[in-house]
Amino acid sequence: PVNKPNIIIGDFNSHNTIWGYDSNDSDREAVEGWAASNDLTIRYSSKDKHTFSSARWKRGYNPDLAFVSSQHVSSFERTVGDPIPKSQHRPTALQTKPVVKALESNSIPRFNFRKAKWEEFTQDLDSKITLYRCRSV
Repeated sequence: PVNKPNIIIGDFNSHNTIWGYDSNDSDREAVEGWAASNDLTIRYSSKDKHTFSSARWKRGYNPDLAFVSSQHVSSFERTVGDPIPKSQHRPTALQTKPVVKALESNSIPRFNFRKAKWEEFTQDLDSKITLYRCRSV
């Protein structure tokens, strides 16, 4: 469904400079076309660890990709875990980011106690207490 996020994670076995390879191969066109036709966006950061380490070539690659519905892409964060024992792959996870809803405006006052000017508050309170005492006497 359009209003719900689609999440696809897998080993796409294609090379593309977009997801960290030095060059492109013909399979990348198929993956890009598939993602575009399904309105999916890749969740990839060049700062992420490689998802696959080749023992033969002694370097890391990123065949394990994560795609999310384009309208929901900002709601998800991709992380790459530590290597799986006896495997050349690292687990890839998509996590939802916390959703922060705006507070509805109503008559209940909201206070930010960390930003409060406590010195001014106590002085103002002391003066009101003093004024109250003077009036009640």
